[in-house]
Amino acid sequence: MKFKDTFLLTSLNTVVKVLSGIVLNKIIAVYLGPAGLAMLGQFQNFAGILTGIGNASIQTGVVKKIAENSEKKYRNKILVNASILVLVLSAVSSIIVFVFSDYFAQVILFDIGFSTTIKIFALSILFYAANVYFLSILNGLREIRQLTFISILLSLIPILTIPLLITYLQISDVIYALILTQFLVFLLSYGLLLKKHSYNFFKVKFSKFDMGITRILLKFGLVSFLSGALLSLSLLIVRTYIVESNSLEAAGIWEAAYKISIYFNLLFLMPISIHYLPKFSAMDNFKKIDKEIKSIIKTLIIPLLFIVFFTYLIADSIVIFLFSADFLLVNEILVVVMIAEVFRIFGGIYVTSLLANQLFKQSIFPEFGFAVIFIGHVIFQSLSQLNLLDVALSYLLATIIYFLLSLSIHYISYKKGAHE
Repeated sequence: MKFKDTFLLTSLNTVVKVLSGIVLNKIIAVYLGPAGLAMLGQFQNFAGILTGIGNASIQTGVVKKIAENSEKKYRNKILVNASILVLVLSAVSSIIVFVFSDYFAQVILFDIGFSTTIKIFALSILFYAANVYFLSILNGLREIRQLTFISILLSLIPILTIPLLITYLQISDVIYALILTQFLVFLLSYGLLLKKHSYNFFKVKFSKFDMGITRILLKFGLVSFLSGALLSLSLLIVRTYIVESNSLEAAGIWEAAYKISIYFNLLFLMPISIHYLPKFSAMDNFKKIDKEIKSIIKTLIIPLLFIVFFTYLIADSIVIFLFSADFLLVNEILVVVMIAEVFRIFGGIYVTSLLANQLFKQSIFPEFGFAVIFIGHVIFQSLSQLNLLDVALSYLLATIIYFLLSLSIHYISYKKGAHE
């Protein structure tokens, strides 16, 4: 499939994801306020970390190995071992979260009363992990239409289920709707793979476990997991510091600004990642990869800056439209956070090239640098009086470091021929 077609489909997926996120956040903002939005952010980051553990974050490895080898026998080996990892690690993660639900309820949602909610989530970790895995299979097979269809369902179903709970809406109801979404999409995506590719996720022979293939998948998984986990963990820690230094409502204001920036990021980076991960994987010439990346950046720089400037001009209207008047304090930090996201988008392009060419260790450093600077600067500011502008500036500083590290490692690694 050509980039134009991929871009259109993934852009459609992204637009639906953004719009559904806007609707979801609007409901939370109106009925539960900034505090509810902060708690939703806590749960989503927590779920992201557990999903990464549950599927060993092998999605990048699955995409690459399926995309680069069309031999059916080899692909089956990849899928068998990937399935074993997902099933085993999801079960272990579920048990741990279920047993320590009281602790996670207090730390993540700031209230032990959400212990039952955490237990129900624990039972659903397999569905979260498997859905990400199924999407990676479709991506590796370059079946972008099916991938887009399933991704859109993941975005739309919460919008269809949450209004049913609107009369009694609590944050736990929103979480249950998100869990239900994962279960329904699991059934649909599993059915699609079973029908079209005869892929039976549950029919796994542990005797076919291959340590060599598993090691390859886990190399990719470690990088993917650390990338996602470091960001999610950073946000969990920073949000906790905001709550302790200010209030849960202040954490909700920060969350609103961050969500707007994420919508901004998704519109650009998701189509690029989906198209260029397998494309970079097939390239073995640094000059071609570097030329491709420079072309992407030149294409994106003007639209990105225009959107940031436009947001600055009508910030009040954007905040009220996306959330409510209770969130107008977002305007004080929104442009800073969006400028930061520009650096993160460009850094993400370089990291995609590193991942595609199996530069595992190198691709971790930008994420690690981002997390250390972001968390460290917020903690330093909290020693006096932490405010939301401090958090936004910490985020900007961290994303600049992320971009510079990504850029530097890209050139240094390829120059040395440091392929794993």
